[in-house]
Amino acid sequence: MVTQQNDSPSRRALLAAAGGGIAALAVQVLARPLPARAGDDGDVVLGAENEATTTTAIRNSDNAATVLAAESTHGNAVEARSVQGSAIVADSHDTVAIWGRSEHWIGVQGNSYGVDPDDPGIGVAGNGPTTGVMGTSESGFGVSGSTETGEGVHAQSTSGQAVAAMSQSGIGVMASSDAGPAVWAGSMDGPTIDAWSHAGDPDVAAVRGEHAEGDGVVGWSKTTAGVRGIGEGCTGVIGESSYGGIGVEGTSDTGIGVVGVSASHNGIEGYSSGPGGIGVMAHSDAFIGLVGTGGQEGVHGDSDQGFGVTGITQTGNGVHADSTSGQAVYAHAVSGIGVEATSETGTGLLATSETGTGILATAYAGTAIVGRSASGATGVLGFSGAGSLPTGLPKTGVYGYAAQDSSSRGVCGRADAGRGVYGQATSGKGVYGYASTGCGGYFTAGSTGTALQAQGRVKFSTAGLQAISAGATSAVVTPGVDLVSSSKVLCTLEGNPGPGVTIHRVVKNIVTDAFTVYLTGPAANACKVAWFVIG
Repeated sequence: MVTQQNDSPSRRALLAAAGGGIAALAVQVLARPLPARAGDDGDVVLGAENEATTTTAIRNSDNAATVLAAESTHGNAVEARSVQGSAIVADSHDTVAIWGRSEHWIGVQGNSYGVDPDDPGIGVAGNGPTTGVMGTSESGFGVSGSTETGEGVHAQSTSGQAVAAMSQSGIGVMASSDAGPAVWAGSMDGPTIDAWSHAGDPDVAAVRGEHAEGDGVVGWSKTTAGVRGIGEGCTGVIGESSYGGIGVEGTSDTGIGVVGVSASHNGIEGYSSGPGGIGVMAHSDAFIGLVGTGGQEGVHGDSDQGFGVTGITQTGNGVHADSTSGQAVYAHAVSGIGVEATSETGTGLLATSETGTGILATAYAGTAIVGRSASGATGVLGFSGAGSLPTGLPKTGVYGYAAQDSSSRGVCGRADAGRGVYGQATSGKGVYGYASTGCGGYFTAGSTGTALQAQGRVKFSTAGLQAISAGATSAVVTPGVDLVSSSKVLCTLEGNPGPGVTIHRVVKNIVTDAFTVYLTGPAANACKVAWFVIG
């Protein structure tokens, strides 16, 4: 007889290939002898099956010795079968009810051969007010589940943890499946999977999922988060992909795909080491790919050489930023571009702010904001007013439009000591102003300033030269502008019309938009009159 073992059980890693034990168990069932009835004196007949209609009980109330011990060199030490009820029921108030130990195989194994596809049966079921099944291991696996087509481990809880596993140095829960989900967990009220790690190594993850071709970890929930990671001083959720896949992907039909919350660090941080990789990429077919909301910054993009934030869209907004009081978008780049947004048919970058700044860009060595139109349209469009955005002008770098009142400004430039607005052109016009009914260019100055100052030649379309032939006493000038009663006409002679001959007067005709220059007498020589119309 096997003596009682008082030492604590050695926790070894469970082997995944439990199919060999199932096959051996089936052979033993087929090789059993026919049942035999116990002797008249109640003795149990060895080597045969004994039938009984009442309970056979063995009790030890005096000491801690083992009441019933079974030992087998190669087969099963204890085997129990039941058609409808439980094969083995054990109850203990202070210690483990059923304890199985094996030097090289499985301590406790449960198999179910249910033929009903809707209710195939359960190999091992654990039920408790706090933990249904608990696996503990010092160096191996706490709980190991293996299946060919079904679920390696299936855990369900109404209010507590469906599965709680702890490992000192190994893996708390490891599940593998060839075709079905390795781990499937469902919870009506509490967390579906609650995992924590106290390891000092920040690379040790509480939950780690690996898949050669598909998703490593998939979380699904109707009302709360599908996957939630919380880390104290470390990262809550880490997703890595080495073969062109996605490290972390969140999908939602009506809610938010991925939510990152941090009290003092980054809620969501994405890193890509490859030259063509993306740290964080958000995609939406019909709504918003990425929404950033924060007390200070909604979205912060930082790049040493590349793009801090890149927004690309086919028809919608590449990047949409909204802020109630702070910066809607803040981008900082050491040597590259802070923000770059492109759109094929829609808006590359749209930023709105109720009281603060829509876009605030700072560059220490390069350009803070760059607007470019590759198709010959408007590079940067600035609009002030209600309603829809105006259409940009062709071949325009910066287009500003204000649609409020007479005090609105399409483009405003200000400098305390330098140039408020600076225009430069090689062969064209450095600054060009046009007004259909108002002033194309309006300049004002204080009491000690100068409204208009020109360095170099000045050209006016309302100025010109009119020839006067010899013997003529007058000449008619058509300046090419509309004349009004308040128009001023300045004239001076160029050349010598003759002794005592000068300009006598100028008469305007606002009907024909012309004026006549009269001399004091007939010109003895041909000469010219320089004229200038103001107003």
